Amino acid sequence: MILESVGTEQWHAFYEKSDTVSFFQSPFWAEIWARYTGGTYRPAPLVAVFSSGKQVLLPLTRQRIRGGIGSVWHAAPAGTYGGWLTGDMQQLSRLETVTLLDQLIRQCGSLTMRLFPFSMDEDALSGISDPENLRPGTDVKSDHTLVMDCSAGIDAIQSRWAEGSGSMKRKIQKAERAGIRVRPAKDREDIRAYYQLYQNNVHHWDPPPSHIYRPDFFEILSGYHPHCEIWLAERCHQVLAGATILHGKNHTVYWHGVSDPSARELRPVNLLMAELINQTCHRGFRWFDFNPSMGLKGVEKFKKSFKTESFATPLIDRSTGFIQLIRYLTGLVQRQARGIKAE
Repeated sequence: MILESVGTEQWHAFYEKSDTVSFFQSPFWAEIWARYTGGTYRPAPLVAVFSSGKQVLLPLTRQRIRGGIGSVWHAAPAGTYGGWLTGDMQQLSRLETVTLLDQLIRQCGSLTMRLFPFSMDEDALSGISDPENLRPGTDVKSDHTLVMDCSAGIDAIQSRWAEGSGSMKRKIQKAERAGIRVRPAKDREDIRAYYQLYQNNVHHWDPPPSHIYRPDFFEILSGYHPHCEIWLAERCHQVLAGATILHGKNHTVYWHGVSDPSARELRPVNLLMAELINQTCHRGFRWFDFNPSMGLKGVEKFKKSFKTESFATPLIDRSTGFIQLIRYLTGLVQRQARGIKAE
């Protein structure tokens, strides 16, 4: 197997030929991070060519460490889905998957990759779950995401929401009776309202976030419409909740969200998620992905209440001792400064 550097044009070609892929695997996500970081993160895709003739593209982004003292490879930035793109070819076998990851880790040194749930079958997944099949020092963390299959249509989904005590349907109706309305953000003022709600809450999160986004990140995102959308739930022109959703190929993901804790009993987030799922169905996407919950039990419970399915999305991480030291020191600073401002 050979790994070759390619340009973003080939990345676009693989992405367009692929069936079910996330927005995070697109070159757009890497471009957004390059703009946001002023070039500290840069698109660096590779193509793997197997002896059988099969080819896959690895949607990689390279992060330069300040001072030019090293690099970290991401597939993709912010710990999002970074599984390889097969284009119009079949999925990799178990042996091909293990070989690919071994060669990739050898070449990159430090790599973080969260596998997209629909990029491999169970046999290939079991191959990388065995630490003996991977290069020493590589950590594979089990994780999962909660996903809704929208192929049956919104009517079938809503009928499931009506089941059981404390049903989702009643929570959605409560929000509607309270006068909450859901709509897409339409201008910078809406984005500022979303960000203000984010700022009001982020310093109280436990555990603290690894990164607090600056407001320009969401302005950059909004420039990639219709792939990226911010939606708001408001009452009497006051924003009570918001969500950032990203559209891939046959896949929509709820990537980022904010809410006003004082309005929780009005159920604005329930209504917001219901409308986003409704939009996913009507636009013809099969999957609405709630994204991994980072071990937060309350968040996990909320997502399960929508009658979701669980899909494995393991996180592969291999870091040199130097990179591990940087991460430790960064975490130490964040724990000591819970009131950290956006970078």
